[in-house]
Amino acid sequence: MCGQKAIGLVLAVVSILGGVIASQTIVVEAQDERIRYDSIAITGPAWELVPPSNDGCDTPQMLTKQEGDYMSFTFTGTGISVVGAASVGQSVIDFYVDGILNKTVDQGRPELRCGDVLFELSDLPEYEHTIVGMLWVADITDDTGEGESGFSLQRLE
Repeated sequence: MCGQKAIGLVLAVVSILGGVIASQTIVVEAQDERIRYDSIAITGPAWELVPPSNDGCDTPQMLTKQEGDYMSFTFTGTGISVVGAASVGQSVIDFYVDGILNKTVDQGRPELRCGDVLFELSDLPEYEHTIVGMLWVADITDDTGEGESGFSLQRLE
């Protein structure tokens, strides 16, 4: 009984603070208010909600094509995956964990791929972490002069 009260207390504290703590994989959809979308660009962030479509991804996504736009998310756990759509053209995204550059990803592909794992990290110590993904290069055309690239976030896991 004591353990149940402690768990209830932890969950209550988490919901008040708006963070995420889990001992199993959870899914946080891109439009969840716990994910912060911002920019270092003078014009401000250009993130937009893209609804599901028959010719694109079948889940909603947050998308930006503006260099300097970033997303951030704070969680408590041992790992995280960033899932999005990889698109035609070149997009370079830097992923930081706890303020340290962890990986630079070129997510450009020859064709649109939804549900692509753009970044994944495991074996973190189990405490609070913050992940930031920042779009540094957004080449809006490929060799053929077609296609669009940017940073597309479908969900975090």
